[in-house]
Amino acid sequence: MLTPKLYTDLSNLVSANGGRMLTSPIDFVKSHHLPGWYESVREYTPETIFFGNEADAVSGADKSNWDRFFVKDFVKSNYSERGSVANSASEVRDIINLIKAHRGEIEGGIALREVESLVDESEVRYFVFNGKPYSPNGIVPAVVFEIAARHLAPFFSVDIVKRADGELRLVEIGDGQVSDRKNWDSDLFCRLLLENLRCFP
Repeated sequence: MLTPKLYTDLSNLVSANGGRMLTSPIDFVKSHHLPGWYESVREYTPETIFFGNEADAVSGADKSNWDRFFVKDFVKSNYSERGSVANSASEVRDIINLIKAHRGEIEGGIALREVESLVDESEVRYFVFNGKPYSPNGIVPAVVFEIAARHLAPFFSVDIVKRADGELRLVEIGDGQVSDRKNWDSDLFCRLLLENLRCFP
């Protein structure tokens, strides 16, 4: 994964050599950083508060009425055994420090997300290309079409999970270039790319 600055440098290098990126630097950040997509699809995803630094995030957690917080920077959560769910403001600080230790820095800022009761092993990744969503099994839920219509970028991933009450919820949108295939068959994914890249001017 590239930072926005490095992605812009890459895009400029490609342009200087006669090429053109499918995803512009603006669209990269729009999908890669949580604040870039949150407002356009906020009704489908857990409530989220953004902070510029650790102190403000800890203070914000302390003042909120949430029981638990999912802590991440604008790109990634904490992948150590500790996980990313905090039960107090002090635990928010602990998780932020773990993200710094494992990733070397906080990218963009800090996001605190309200924790919802989600069904284990229910997450499915969809890809959206030129506004059309694709599924690994041929079935695309209505909510994915709605999200695809609201988030305007040429290529991105959509992670959907089932909540305990049965409602489908958006976990996150990601830049498709750095999104793992997860449960996608490689041949199917390659056919998706070839089909759409033929239409790219």
